[in-house]
Amino acid sequence: GRKGATGRVTISRSNTPRQDYGSADGPDVRLLSWNVNGLRSVFRDPEPLQELIVREQPHVLCLQETKIQECHVTECEEAMASLLPRQYHSLWSCSTAKKGYSGVSIWVDKSVEPPSRVEYGIGDEQGLLEGRTITAYFADWTLVTAYVPNSGEGLRRLDYRVGTWDRALMRHLQSLHEANPTRPVLCCGDLNVAHQNIDFFNPEEKRMEKQAGTTPQERDSFHRLLKDTKFVDTFRSVHGDEGRGVFTYWSTRAGNRQFNRGLRLDYVLASPGMSRSQLQDAFVLDTVLGSDHCPVGVDMRLS
Repeated sequence: GRKGATGRVTISRSNTPRQDYGSADGPDVRLLSWNVNGLRSVFRDPEPLQELIVREQPHVLCLQETKIQECHVTECEEAMASLLPRQYHSLWSCSTAKKGYSGVSIWVDKSVEPPSRVEYGIGDEQGLLEGRTITAYFADWTLVTAYVPNSGEGLRRLDYRVGTWDRALMRHLQSLHEANPTRPVLCCGDLNVAHQNIDFFNPEEKRMEKQAGTTPQERDSFHRLLKDTKFVDTFRSVHGDEGRGVFTYWSTRAGNRQFNRGLRLDYVLASPGMSRSQLQDAFVLDTVLGSDHCPVGVDMRLS
């Protein structure tokens, strides 16, 4: 890396080229996932979202940390419809535990058959109250989008996060896979953990062991989830350890984005029911601004 004016080193990023489909058909499904850090702030400056949709043309778009209440859903759907070049059908899970907090939504392009069944929650009541997950059953695959609880200041929620939430998510993913082992199950969202040392810019700093998202407890718990469910981290599956300096979150307070001093907290995980040939590409869209996180996604061929 190189030093900026503040003496902070800029973290260099490896090149992780996108799949070039040329004149061939693109993916059957392009899935994007983005923690927007408040949907209203996106509406105040809608350009990044509009450009993202026009350029990527996702079939399914998952948003986390919408911070929307149930009573504002219709107004948000109208705002989105006025911004988006294509028509989408939407699903929402809003926090009832606290206003202006958490929340997820899924936007399905009208060209795609909508899910036949939708479930909220993963068997953890607190998570349900906080509007953290939606599970959608499409014709050929199942999608879980999740906004995983942050362990918070002073790690006050670490025990809940690792002991209750992570275990519930693991059971949920396992049961979805076991119900039909050949059916692809994808879990995307802000999973609030930097799995390996290459997933954050400063693993050598001891203090990171006490920071939410980089504690050994959270990292071990995530490692165990992957090991026990046999789900794979699609980005690493496609790019391996070559993808260095590829992050999805940068602290706004520390002004870290310009130096690429970030963490990879956002993932798309795929079940063993998804073959490597079905996973055509996995990517991190870290040039997209508009939130303290950037979008991540995958391309799939299901036919």
